[in-house]
Amino acid sequence: MVALTFGAWGGVAQAQSEAGTEAGTEAGTETSQPRGKGKKPKKPGTKTVKKPGTKTVKKPGTKTIKKPGTKTVKKPVKPPPVEEEDLDPEAPLGTDPADDPSGPEDLEDPEAGDDSGEMVDTGTQPGNTKPGTGEVALPPGLGSGSPGGSSGSGEVALPPGLGDSPRTGGGDVPLPAGLGDSPRTGGSDVALPAGLGDSDAGDGEDAELPAGLGDSADDGGDEDLALTPGLDSSTPGGGLPISDDDVTFEEEEEESSLLETLGLSGFVDLRNGVRVQDDPFEERSILSEVRLQLSIEQELSEVILKVTSDFLLDQVETGDEVDLRYGQGPIDLRDASLGFTPLDFLDVKIGRQALTWGTADFIFLNDLFPKDFEAFFTGRDIPYLKAPSDAVKTSWFTPLGNLDFIYVPRFNPDRFITGRRLSYYNGNMGQLAGQNAIAQVTPLDEWFIDNEMHARFSLNVGSAELAAYGYRGYWKSPGGFDPEAGKAIFPRLNVFGASYRTGFFGGIASAEAAYYHSLEDKTGDNPLISNSEARAVVGYERQLPAIATDLNFWAQYYVEYLPHYAAYLSTLQEGAPARDEFRHLLTLRVSKMLFRQSMRASLLAVYSPSDKDGYLNPSVSYKVADCCSLAVGGNFFLGVDDHTFLNQLQNNSNAYAALQYGF
Repeated sequence: MVALTFGAWGGVAQAQSEAGTEAGTEAGTETSQPRGKGKKPKKPGTKTVKKPGTKTVKKPGTKTIKKPGTKTVKKPVKPPPVEEEDLDPEAPLGTDPADDPSGPEDLEDPEAGDDSGEMVDTGTQPGNTKPGTGEVALPPGLGSGSPGGSSGSGEVALPPGLGDSPRTGGGDVPLPAGLGDSPRTGGSDVALPAGLGDSDAGDGEDAELPAGLGDSADDGGDEDLALTPGLDSSTPGGGLPISDDDVTFEEEEEESSLLETLGLSGFVDLRNGVRVQDDPFEERSILSEVRLQLSIEQELSEVILKVTSDFLLDQVETGDEVDLRYGQGPIDLRDASLGFTPLDFLDVKIGRQALTWGTADFIFLNDLFPKDFEAFFTGRDIPYLKAPSDAVKTSWFTPLGNLDFIYVPRFNPDRFITGRRLSYYNGNMGQLAGQNAIAQVTPLDEWFIDNEMHARFSLNVGSAELAAYGYRGYWKSPGGFDPEAGKAIFPRLNVFGASYRTGFFGGIASAEAAYYHSLEDKTGDNPLISNSEARAVVGYERQLPAIATDLNFWAQYYVEYLPHYAAYLSTLQEGAPARDEFRHLLTLRVSKMLFRQSMRASLLAVYSPSDKDGYLNPSVSYKVADCCSLAVGGNFFLGVDDHTFLNQLQNNSNAYAALQYGF
């Protein structure tokens, strides 16, 4: 029995990233393949549209688009002006029968009139007749005597160009001006309208386009086609301007290219949390920080380089000393790794990396990679529950199954609760403690001596996923006490386990088990070392479309068993609280997406019927834009006895709020 219970985090509700499980990926597992080069999307609201074979649209000024397969287009010839004599400024309007106030019934049928075909005046209103006559005035060009019409013949004259051609003198109806025989050719070719004929330049190859589609005045006659006037955003009040949101200009393209070339991404996170009750051993503020994360991912030949680091301004823990293993100080190196594939069946990743596997939700049995419980219980983002490891990971792919082997040259412990930020139950003192009793530990720092080994063999059998696990190393949080040094220690530990996962009644059912073999207390009679344990968890997750869309739930039952319970009781110190032979735990996580999936509401509830304590973690996050999000939530602990696992954190119940901007 270990005297310090604050370090016994082995059976704790430990969380894995919700992002993977909500997306329907295998819970607790990570892809064995090295990640490819990441590309950051361009600035929202901008679109880059290029016509095949054309040049890039320039910044407002003169925008030119190259027309494929054509030569220089000349500016069109201005149409000839209309002769003033063709228009009678005194001609009355509204002579069309449909416009006549008297209506069409006031006009006699021409066939019922005299044989001349002339229309008989039936009393039209003044202004609709020719001065001094009783004839109805027709629009210019339709009456007798109009150019091209018949004078005094009684026939209705056609518009100019539709009557007999003065050139032909025959009965053929000529085409409108410009569509007849070309005066230049004199042949039978139909001439195009003015401006669409052969160029006056004499090359006979280029068709002139309407005004505004010809060469730009400042192009100097190159092969570019200027945009239509009024579409240039530099023209004041001209047409529909092209805004910066509609066109990606060269500067924006250069910026995006630079981000993509560097593979640079990151975010700025502002987060604050306060206790909802007083804690005699800690400050009221539990979280107050500004965090900048920068991440670079580059593919160099056959090697993928990734570096991710956080730069932190923490108002609660203000120390300047950097400890990358325990996450203390203003710098936290989250990832610094190289990934490559030396063989078709082998992937290798070397360096600092976040690792996880297993099938349970917020409970880790065979996942013996370091966790950061202070981050989780104070309101930091879920990914921060997984602390990084300095390791070499190899993934072997065979016809029988996949083998993952991870070697850690120096022990990577959990970032466990020490009393600096969160209060806990101190077994030596027999009461709650915090900054008045900060835990002191004996570190394991010898490279290649204080090492760890993780292994997993996984395969698919039909629709089921099976895996076997092995671990050789140490208790990840302090599981023992050295009375001579007066410090907590990390005893040696071996773990063997298995997991099963399959589809079941429209959801996913999972089961996982592990045996923790405490090498320094094999029979359970050492009161200063954690005992061996058997652990198991079963769970079921699915969506509930019958109740609501985008509604998910995950329920689990966890049990922890002490096989040498009698020996444990026989060595228990007098007055020390005893553990139960079986410890039971129930968990339920419910999440719902709202407002077109821009808001996510979630609740994690944990209850132990054996310890009679519990934990609630409600949270709501809202994506304001693609780059910005808001989040609020809380961590609330409840129970009866101070020494139980969850209720020992009762004075750390808190509420938090966060604002994050990503780039």
